[in-house]
Amino acid sequence: MGVRSSMSSGIPAGDLTLKASVDVEVGEDIGASEFAQALSLLEDAYPRIDSGIWRWQYARHYLGPPRVAVARAEGRIVGLQPSIRQETWWRGTRALAYQLCHVVTHPGYRRRGIFSALIEAFARDAEQQGACCVYTFPNRLSYPGFQRVPSWEHPFSLSLMVRMAIGGGRFPRGSTSTSVGQPIERFDASVDDLGAAIATRYPTGRVRDHRYLNWRYMDHPHRPYVCLGLRDGPHWRAVAIGRLVQWSGVRVGLIVEMLGDSASLDVVLAGLENRLAQGGAAVLGCLVFPGREEAELLRRRGYRRLPSWAVRKEFYFVARAPGGLPAELQQPAGWWLTWGDNDTV
Repeated sequence: MGVRSSMSSGIPAGDLTLKASVDVEVGEDIGASEFAQALSLLEDAYPRIDSGIWRWQYARHYLGPPRVAVARAEGRIVGLQPSIRQETWWRGTRALAYQLCHVVTHPGYRRRGIFSALIEAFARDAEQQGACCVYTFPNRLSYPGFQRVPSWEHPFSLSLMVRMAIGGGRFPRGSTSTSVGQPIERFDASVDDLGAAIATRYPTGRVRDHRYLNWRYMDHPHRPYVCLGLRDGPHWRAVAIGRLVQWSGVRVGLIVEMLGDSASLDVVLAGLENRLAQGGAAVLGCLVFPGREEAELLRRRGYRRLPSWAVRKEFYFVARAPGGLPAELQQPAGWWLTWGDNDTV
């Protein structure tokens, strides 16, 4: 049984202000009778959302359907907060967590507290489900809404590191452009041990097994990814994943996932950078959590932090945990998250 609450909302209608009761409820997915209505609301706010994205990201997720906070008034959906269910390493053990994505409020019901009601109802429901934490990467429009709710913490922002695609990188000693990783068409269970190493290196991070990697990168309905790996016999030593995008008229290669030790990643990154450059990338970029060893690896490979004046958007991060975030998670080095955890790439 999910959390249910109700609130009173003033809805402008010409020169009148109508009083409407708004009910917020958290449950499994969206019923078939309301699906078209919910999808229309999301499409208006997020033009890249369509039924294929909803099925991939939520309805057909490998861990099952999402939990969704829904606000209803006058017989229709006026607010929506979907989530992605996660298996997460939490202080060395597997735990349940949720990532919030695509919060939306109907234009006619904005500035009525519905946003705050949605995220608060979802967080309370997540605690009832036994989740260790809830987190999200809010955009510049939704971030102030999280700031207004004291239980949501903003421990840090994220850094974008960039370099030119040609001339800034290097191949590790003993490797060449043809010996720096093999293409991966599908992940199998042999990669799971590589992802499990996260549990001993960081207090928390999403379980990156073959189910997650296939869902996130191989099964996306619209985006092609370049996946390279380095093996030692049956064992994976490193995996790196990237994607080509067009930003402000510039072809950019994004590095969205890195798994493995620094020495092995150094080899695979050289191959990935080469592939992205061959695909037309003029610039390479990677979103990293400050203080992590991957940031130092990128620095050695010629990447530099993009100055604040040149950043097209802020990369915010907010989280909530029962009793507050532990001290080690107040620092970015405590989290194993990558750019791939942010659904915008």
